[in-house]
Amino acid sequence: LRTLRDRAAELSASEQRARASERQFRALFDRAFDANLLVRDGRVIAANAAAVSLLGGGAVLDGALADSLSLPVSLADGSAVTDAVETAVRSLDERAIPVAVTVTSIDRDDGPVHHWVLRDLSAVQAARAERQLLESQVREAQKLESLGTLAGGVAHDFNNLLVVIRGNAELARDALQDPDEVAGHLEAVLDASERARDLVRQILTFSRRNTPHERVLDLGTVVRALVPMLRSLIPRTVELQHTAGTAAYAVRGDVTQVQQLLFNLCSNAEYAMRPTNGGRLEIRLDVLPAPDDMESETSRVVRLRVRDTGVGMTEDVRDRLFEPFFTTKPTGEGTGLGLSVLHGIVASHGGRVRVQSAPGAGSTFDVLLPLVTDGAAAALPSTATPIHGSPAASLRPTIQDDAAILLGKRVMLVDDEPAVARVVERALTRLGCRVRTFTDPSEALHAIAQAPADVDLLVTDQTMPGMTGDVLSEAAHALRPSLPVVIVTGYSYRLTPDRLVAVGAAAVLQKPVALAMLSSTVAAVLRGEPVDLSATAS
Repeated sequence: LRTLRDRAAELSASEQRARASERQFRALFDRAFDANLLVRDGRVIAANAAAVSLLGGGAVLDGALADSLSLPVSLADGSAVTDAVETAVRSLDERAIPVAVTVTSIDRDDGPVHHWVLRDLSAVQAARAERQLLESQVREAQKLESLGTLAGGVAHDFNNLLVVIRGNAELARDALQDPDEVAGHLEAVLDASERARDLVRQILTFSRRNTPHERVLDLGTVVRALVPMLRSLIPRTVELQHTAGTAAYAVRGDVTQVQQLLFNLCSNAEYAMRPTNGGRLEIRLDVLPAPDDMESETSRVVRLRVRDTGVGMTEDVRDRLFEPFFTTKPTGEGTGLGLSVLHGIVASHGGRVRVQSAPGAGSTFDVLLPLVTDGAAAALPSTATPIHGSPAASLRPTIQDDAAILLGKRVMLVDDEPAVARVVERALTRLGCRVRTFTDPSEALHAIAQAPADVDLLVTDQTMPGMTGDVLSEAAHALRPSLPVVIVTGYSYRLTPDRLVAVGAAAVLQKPVALAMLSSTVAAVLRGEPVDLSATAS
């Protein structure tokens, strides 16, 4: 009898503990800030107030779990998940709510249930988006600082080019009686204008605001293409050495960010050599085994080394080198963003930065980026800079073929700048075209509407008051869908390949355009030959 009483007391105490535990769980379940659900066989059997608030009323208890929540199969089957999984739930009003989900299994007398905890990540994701926006703004601010540094060198080179252009034009005017001398001066003008064009294109490429777009690129090609611009930045008292060779240093990254990275390093190196009135700046590329703290599919990395013979850095400066807004430059000469942005760019490319420096011994920056596989290297871009909208080389006709197709063609030319319009009009007229010129795109569109069949080709500028070239092309095709259109532009972020296809443009030419390229492209368009629009990015 005594044993039965002891056993009954133990059972009573056990039931009391179970009820206390149940009350404690219920209190924690009901009062939790995160959404809590009890799930059995894929159906929600209980939800706390936070879950009802998050998911929208009592509807959370209606229907199967898979119908109520947009969750992966691995979660919907009720398996225990000890690590939080980020996913999304669908609220009663069909909003997708980002959440972190954990699932634990609970054994109950009426069978096992799964305890779901859903933490709302809306504020976290908003903070992430805000951080990305701020990081983008910091990169743009630093790019503006770099462009300000570049402006002095560019202005010097550009003024030199203007001297060449103006001087040779005046010499040609004074030598009109000697055709050979005039030809020599005009060749010098053309050469200087082409170098000025390349300089402007480099600046536009560097300053372009765009969304980072990773692809396989050849770091050697990037370095070789950027050296002329760096030469404009760096004083002649600094010896610039670059060893890139012809090997393919294939990495995956965004070309504009990689250009900015190299520009920042060289800009800082030049500043470090100012107290010594010059020195040597070395840019070198090579391939090394990947260090232990880096992942690389080929177990190798491309090392971009930038070394200077400047004043060097103390240990304290090295330790704070990549801190945002830290700078040793005087007030007004730097924001302290350059190296912090550089560090962020390298980290986003899966790379590392190594720095060696000592006072009086110069500085060496090694940027390590993962080398991609040989298969990916096959996608490397050509080292040649594509000409926007140029026909494929195999399709390039002879001058005689161009003249034959252009003879008598009715060309409508639209450009709001009269001087530019006159040059293009004279060039097309000399090729045998019958040109009708407009400086107002609205008047040109009205003329097409009056007689759509009287135009064989529309050549239009892109940036014009009242109507841009792409809009004009779109409106012209509404009147005559088969009308070929060539757009000529100096700079326009609107002219993406998708936009060109949408408005029906057959080709795009980048200002200043060589007259030979103008004639060959126009002839190719009139022949109906394909023109590459994939390289068009202004």
